Parts: sequence; structure tokens; C-alpha cells
Amino acid sequence: TVAGLEGRVGVDNSVYFHVGANSNQVINTEFNDMRANELGITMSTVSTGGFSTRNGSIGDFNSPYIEYVTIIFMFLGGVNFALYYCLLVGKGKRVLTDDELKSYTFTVIGCTVIISLILCFLSDQFDTESSIRHGLFLVISVMTGSGFTTCDYMTWPIQTTIIIALMMFFGGCTGSTR
Repeated sequence: TVAGLEGRVGVDNSVYFHVGANSNQVINTEFNDMRANELGITMSTVSTGGFSTRNGSIGDFNSPYIEYVTIIFMFLGGVNFALYYCLLVGKGKRVLTDDELKSYTFTVIGCTVIISLILCFLSDQFDTESSIRHGLFLVISVMTGSGFTTCDYMTWPIQTTIIIALMMFFGGCTGSTR
């Protein structure tokens, strides 16, 4: 963690919200969807329990673009907000050397690789890109507590269920919205 910043960081979510809302506005403009979707999804990517504006969560949009945008903002929601403060005050080197962020990123990448390989070789549900996308989406959703889904992961091989259960113990970074 970034020592000494936790007690005095007063950074709010306004930048995160603004960028997220604009990204989701592009999505909604592209797909002619209601404006409520952009606000609801943006707020939910900040690890609030996956309250989607659709019954089928993010998977209901049936769009890899929407899934990738959501992946980015769920990941960012799991990062320690003190690191954002460091970026704002010009101490970007601290961000690059932060052990917690490295562990978080390594865990996301490692679990994504394992789940994607399982989906590629032990399941006939997805092609390679879809296996990686759905694996990455689920890993970040579970680790950050966002709660979004893209498909029914209960139909995946049992090995993925074991990994998902173990991932619940990791979570996002200290000082994030997790």
C-alpha cells in the first residue's frame, strides 16, 4: 500500500464516474439503449453488488465491446484509491512500484489464464476469444465484488467453480471500493 496516504486521501469518484458515464454513453448511443443504463452500470462497476439495469446482467447486451468496457472499470474499481491520488499529485512512480497493485494484477492475470485454458480445452461452449473474455470478466467481477455476469458460469467445468470459490478470498486492493 501507499504508506501515509490512507488517512488523508480525499479523492472522490467524480473522475471515475465521469469517464465511466461517458464510456457507457458511447455504448448506449451505439446500441440505442435507454440513458438509465449508462448511469446504473457505471455506478455498479464500482463494486456495489452488480445491480444491473437488465435481468441478464451485462450478458443481456450480447456485446463484447460492452463487456470489455465493463471489465476495465471493474478492474479500476478494485485498485487502491490512494494510488489514484498519487497519480493526481505526480507520484506515478509509486503506482508502478506498489506491491499490492502488482499482486492484484498478477492474481487477475493468473486466474484468467487458468480459467480461460479450462474453458478452451475442457468445454465446447466458447471459442478462444470468448473463453478469455468470459474468464477475465468473471475473475474481475468475483474479485471486486461487482457481481456482474456475462453467461451462466454454473454450466462451466467444475474446475472453474473451485477456482471461483478460492478467488472470493482475494478481492480487490485495500482502499478500493471492494
